[in-house]
Amino acid sequence: MVVIGVFPLLGRRYFSFFNVLRVGGKGLKGFTDKNVWVLLILLIIGGIIGSCLGVILARIWPGITLFNPTEVVGLPPTTLDLQVLSITFGFTLSLNLLTVIGFILAYLIYRKM
Repeated sequence: MVVIGVFPLLGRRYFSFFNVLRVGGKGLKGFTDKNVWVLLILLIIGGIIGSCLGVILARIWPGITLFNPTEVVGLPPTTLDLQVLSITFGFTLSLNLLTVIGFILAYLIYRKM
């Protein structure tokens, strides 16, 4: 990416901002492509374990509403139909207290690695 030629007045600070956006190698400070995948896998595993514990505890103690899914966030499924190819985009997360705790613990485990 040739940024200095396009933005000569902004100088080196602007160029270092675009270093964050480059693909491959070290894109974000301290993150390599491998590290991002490890973090993503740990967050998924932490979320799944937290959600399972939330469902189990909600069945054991149905009166406590903290363990029930409280928020559903994400993008609803949207389909792009091109007559030859049909692509569906979307994701949703059902969050409860233990899912968020699972995400936080997974991130702390990642930081200790």
